[in-house]
Amino acid sequence: MQKISIHLSFPQDDSYTPSALAIRAGTGPSDLQDVRVVTLDKPEGWITFDVSSEPNEEGDGLAPVYAYVLQIIIAANHMSGKDTHVRGLKVLGPVEEHASDDDPFAFTSPAFKMYETVR
Repeated sequence: MQKISIHLSFPQDDSYTPSALAIRAGTGPSDLQDVRVVTLDKPEGWITFDVSSEPNEEGDGLAPVYAYVLQIIIAANHMSGKDTHVRGLKVLGPVEEHASDDDPFAFTSPAFKMYETVR
């Protein structure tokens, strides 16, 4: 996973809106490690942030986190609220280009791409 998007609305939810998140990832529930801590100030709409803080091999972005289990902890709410309201959540992976120079039949048009994999 590369990024996480979370949809929050402070104007509508007030004290139900998270103000601090901790992201944990691992291969199972017993080996989760903190990979990111995020603080939010009166968020509105989709907030997208990188999961990792380590640079990738090219040095032009952040490396993806490889994990089977993801845990998002709501550490605190605005105005010391007791309950939480999260309106949406997206876990985004890295964008990979599958076509390579050695592929003799690289499909690029939508008509061909719709049949290149088995669903």
